[in-house]
Order: sequence, then structure tokens, then C-alpha cells
Amino acid sequence: MAEERDGRLCACVETIEEVSMNIEEELNLIKERNKRVEAEKGWETSSKVSFSEIINLCKPAGWTPIQAIRALRERRPELKGLKIACAGRLDPMAEGVLIVMAGEALKDYDKYCRRDKAYEAEALLGFSSDSWDVMGMMKKVETGRDLSVQEIKHELKKFVGKVELPLPPYSSPTVEGKPLYWWAKRGKLTPENLPVREMEIFSIQCKGMKELGAGEALQSVTERIQRVEGDFRKDGIIARWSEILAHKDEPLQIVSFRVHCASGTYIRSIAHAFGARLGCGALLYRLVRTRVGRYGIAESERALLDRVNEVY
Repeated sequence: MAEERDGRLCACVETIEEVSMNIEEELNLIKERNKRVEAEKGWETSSKVSFSEIINLCKPAGWTPIQAIRALRERRPELKGLKIACAGRLDPMAEGVLIVMAGEALKDYDKYCRRDKAYEAEALLGFSSDSWDVMGMMKKVETGRDLSVQEIKHELKKFVGKVELPLPPYSSPTVEGKPLYWWAKRGKLTPENLPVREMEIFSIQCKGMKELGAGEALQSVTERIQRVEGDFRKDGIIARWSEILAHKDEPLQIVSFRVHCASGTYIRSIAHAFGARLGCGALLYRLVRTRVGRYGIAESERALLDRVNEVY
């Protein structure tokens, strides 16, 4: 009887140990998953839970939000060790208002992510790229005709309201648990299987057209691409731009427009669809976010722009 009782006791102990190990493994998996999520948002563990600040930061073109947060920490020693996140992303090629939330302010993170936004944008006509902006493999699109300002204004007005537009291939929305850029890097996305999102544009205004020399455009694009951390396709993208623009004698056509939209709207999607409707192709050449909710670019902290000048 004693041996049988001891055997049952040992079996129970082994079961408890096995369950404990399984629980520990699950907890480790949860911790790792949370770390990945926080890394994507630029969060870090905080030791200053009583600190709270919302920073209206002016992100430089060519920097990711993570780069901007890192540089901000260097400029602001009091932020060291704080949990920090950006309320909404801003593409590396874009510049302007980036709302950074620190410490206790993160309690309102979702609310700030939903704020409406305003942009000043430029679309390059006659070209397209696989990222729908300058940070992609570009190609020339033959139009065979000249476009008038009136025609451009007419097409832009069609975007006002709630419209369904495809999401950019190189963007962060997820499909089957993986971001679109993960699928795009592996050649798994086509125009036919790109997800579509309803985007709301409150107003869109054509500011006019301008001409830009090919050499000036190439220099601007190269400088912005070189600032982005990592080396994914950078050399290949710059080489493609150089190859196409080297034989471009006539000036490039740029359309400038202003957008006021709801959160979740991709200006790259507007530029891409705009070019398709015109039949000439278009990519987003430059983007400045001028406002997020009540936070305007005129009041943005611009110290990082000085840092860009120092480094580059």
C-alpha cells in the first residue's frame, strides 16, 4: 500500500511539474509576443510611471518613427527608461507631425490614434512603383497625352467622401497575422489580391502643378532613401531611379494637393489610384503631415530636423 501510495504521489508531482513547465512556456511566449508588439510601436518598459507627456514631434523625411524616438531620447534625457509610443505611424519617406506619447499619457493611446489628419502631398505623374511612393522600384508609364489642370482637379474631387481603395503593398496592415510588407517582400501580393479598405476623405484640394528637373528629383530621392535605416533594396531602388531619370530630358510633372482625412487613410493609395484614373500612373513623391487632431506642424518640436542636418 505504501509503495502504491508513493507511486501515485510521484505521478502527481510529475504531473504538477509538467503543468508548471507548460504554464511557464506559455508565459514566455506571451512575453515574447508583447515584446514584438512593443518593439513595433517603439515602446519600452517604464520605471517612471508617474510621468506623462504628449509630444508634438516633427519627424524628418527619411526616418522611421523608431529612429525619431531614439533621437528624441538622446535630446531629452528625462525620457530615458520611459514607455513611449507613436500615436499612428508615418511612412519613412513622409515628414511632419508625429504624436509621441510618454508614460501615463499612453492610457489615451487609442483615442489619439483615431484623430483626423491633414497632409500636404505631391504626386509624380508618368511613373509608378511597387511601394506607390519613391521608396520603391519605379517604372515609367507612357501616357501619350498632356493633362490639364482642370482634368486633374476634376479627378481629385472624386476622392471626397468614403471611398474604397487598395492598401499599399509595403504597409503594416495584417493579412493572416502577417503585415502586408511581409507578403510583398516574398512576391505574394498582386493587384488582384490586395486588401481594400474604406477610407474617408473630408476634403481634397489641388494646389497646382509644377515642373521639376530629373537631376534635382534624383538628388532629393537619393538623400531621403539613404537616411532610412537598414539596407532593404536601397541600392537597387536608387539604381533604378538613376537608370530611368538619366535618360529623361524633359522636366517631370508634379501635382501638389492638400488632404484632410480620417485616421486609417493612406495618401499613397490616393496617389496610386489617382494616376490609374488619369491613365498616366503616379506615385507619392513627397508627403508632409501638417496636423493630427489639434496638433499642428507650426507648434511641432523641430529639434530632430537639426539632427538631420548635423548627420547628413
